[in-house]
Parts: sequence; C-alpha cells; structure tokens
Amino acid sequence: ADLVTPEESGLVFARETPDAAEQLAAALARLIRDPATRARLVAGAAPVAARCAVPAVAAAMLADFARLIEGRPAA
Repeated sequence: ADLVTPEESGLVFARETPDAAEQLAAALARLIRDPATRARLVAGAAPVAARCAVPAVAAAMLADFARLIEGRPAA
C-alpha cells in the first residue's frame, strides 16, 4: 500500500519526469502559502506516521514472530 494518499496525507509529484523539480517546488510553495492545506495534510499524515514509527513496526514484527514460533501464520 502507498504511504501517501494524495491530498489527504501528503502531496505527490512525478519524480521521474523532466519537470520533477518544478513539481516539487510548486508543492512546497503551496504548503508555504496555504496553512489550511498544510494543517489538513499534517492531520492526515499523523496516523500513517504512527503506523510507521519504529515502536509500531517492531511490535508488529514481534507479534508475527510469536505467531510463527507457535506454528500459526503471520498476519
């Protein structure tokens, strides 16, 4: 699954295109100029960041290892 949902948890740009730098600059300028968008994206990204934080990932991995040791499939 993608970590960023466009316009919900972040802004995206086509980094493999010739105008990638311009797209990135436009996205950054938008965030600088638009505090409402910035706040909305921060709020949308918070749950994603929590799921990807080291403690959450480590806990999920340990739970998978425990299930495997017990002979049950990992989630």
